[in-house]
Amino acid sequence: EGTCAPQIGAYDVPRDKFDAFTSQLRAEVADMYGSMGTSLFVASAGNCNRNHDSAGLFEWPGSVGGAAVLRVAAVDGSDNLSSFSDFGLDGVELAAPGEDFIMLRPGDATTNTCTTTTTVNRCDGTSFASPMVCGAVGLMLSFDPTLFGQPCRIADRIIRNADQGVGNLTGQVGTYGAGGLRLNVFNAVRDAVTSPARGCP
Repeated sequence: EGTCAPQIGAYDVPRDKFDAFTSQLRAEVADMYGSMGTSLFVASAGNCNRNHDSAGLFEWPGSVGGAAVLRVAAVDGSDNLSSFSDFGLDGVELAAPGEDFIMLRPGDATTNTCTTTTTVNRCDGTSFASPMVCGAVGLMLSFDPTLFGQPCRIADRIIRNADQGVGNLTGQVGTYGAGGLRLNVFNAVRDAVTSPARGCP
């Protein structure tokens, strides 16, 4: 990713088209999230270096919040917020690695055109960070099946077990504890294995 075009599923939505969304459509999207109460949504914060706490900002899908939505920013290898990543103390719950993912893809890495050869590309984006959180959730569910259908409990465990005050994240991402939250898969899975089921705070 390197553009500010939001993604819905596997499709890029042109920025001008997305900005034309009406408040009614935004409300419908929020209602869609709200109506699926047994699901946890893990959303990419966005790649436009925007503050989700800013009044009037709506960045798909990260601006659609709620108890069952985890919005994920991206960090680099030093646990600093990626230069492109959206952020927000209240608008983004935590960060996860989102830079230098190596991918094989057909095409020319320079021109981004399809060819008969396969190229190796280094890719960045919050769309690489959010699947890290999804993977952690999957591991947690494999050890504690009682978490199925309990999105608030899962989100709570992910946040409570994140590393705090990491890199330059303090004041930019997450408010739990000391803030500056970065995903810690080991802690989250260990909690699912060793701790009794808990409700939401």
